[in-house]
Amino acid sequence: MMSSPPGQLVEITDVFEAPHQIVATFDDIWVFGYGSLMWLPDFDYRIAVPARLCGWHRQFTCRSVKAWGTQDRPGLSAALHPGGSVLGVAFALAPEHREGSLHALDRREAAYRQASVACTLPDGETITALTYVVNFENGRFLDNPTESDQLLHIRQGKGPKGTSLFYLESTVHCLDRLGSGKTRAHDLLDRARS
Repeated sequence: MMSSPPGQLVEITDVFEAPHQIVATFDDIWVFGYGSLMWLPDFDYRIAVPARLCGWHRQFTCRSVKAWGTQDRPGLSAALHPGGSVLGVAFALAPEHREGSLHALDRREAAYRQASVACTLPDGETITALTYVVNFENGRFLDNPTESDQLLHIRQGKGPKGTSLFYLESTVHCLDRLGSGKTRAHDLLDRARS
């Protein structure tokens, strides 16, 4: 059973050699993380592996008012929006802590809409995973923000978990470890630092 201390990137489990070994070994409930869940999962899991989700893309549109910002100075965090594809981390939940982990995830991701998605693992196998996507019914999401709006939130946001800039830096660092190549998150980080 693994969990990650705050601010530490998760240890990505080595990809298994044999096809279909991942799911056969870990026939559990899976969670797909694409933002802070990649590097700050606050739930117990048995394995963390790179995964690709098609049909969705990462966009920085969620005003963070409890973690990476405050009501007065909201930060910005990622949300999944329809279209494209996104690289992230799939976690197999530890069975003995499944109920508590799911409850904690729902509390943590309360602004988002829960979705069941199909992710592809490094061995080519597809799994069904739980993830959290944009929810425009919740007023915390920006609809088509300008880059200046995004940068304002990223630069000003500071909450109990840290700064919004730290959130973006940690997300980009994890994407680099996953071998993503240059993404929109990289571009946004370059502009936020300038």
